[in-house]
Amino acid sequence: MKKVVAIVAVMVLMMGLSAYAQDVASCKGKLNAIGYGAYAIGFGDVFDDTKMTVGNVTTEHSFDAGLGFGVIGQYGVLDKLFVGLEVGLQMYKAEAKTTGAQIPVPDVDETNTEVNILANGMYAISYTDDLNAFFITAGLGMYGGDNSEFGLNGGFMFRRMLSPNVGVMVMPRFHYVMSDPAGTMAQIAAGVVIPIPLNK
Repeated sequence: MKKVVAIVAVMVLMMGLSAYAQDVASCKGKLNAIGYGAYAIGFGDVFDDTKMTVGNVTTEHSFDAGLGFGVIGQYGVLDKLFVGLEVGLQMYKAEAKTTGAQIPVPDVDETNTEVNILANGMYAISYTDDLNAFFITAGLGMYGGDNSEFGLNGGFMFRRMLSPNVGVMVMPRFHYVMSDPAGTMAQIAAGVVIPIPLNK
């Protein structure tokens, strides 16, 4: 149930942000650094809870995503298009519990952190002279550090500048990781945007 609620909330947020669409300024030649924190909920086969019973012994296993952190470098290559390189850390939690065994089996409660390296495009639906913006984002990359799997992502980013030198952003998006079995995550990220002046 919590996964359905999270997905609906992300979709409502995406539709709400589209109300900001305006078309004013150019993205070209602008450079931004972004730092963010995020929370992800996993769904699909890889994140399904399992329960197996053999005789009197029952083992329950769960695996889910959770907190994440990352940085993005974003450069405007066209009037409405940024390209970005992202390095993110995603935490995953695994739990296992066995009952009914004659010899007690210790519970498992582990959190692992994996590195994701992604290349993203960010198309500006809105980009104003004061640098407030609303983007559609899409990208691809490697998920999982040493045991990397190819994956895709897509969503939206809304940015609001608090001053000429700093802004905030919210970015709901989905990640599809082509692991075996494949996994999907609904993620919402929020962070700080710092424009970096470039000498002309």
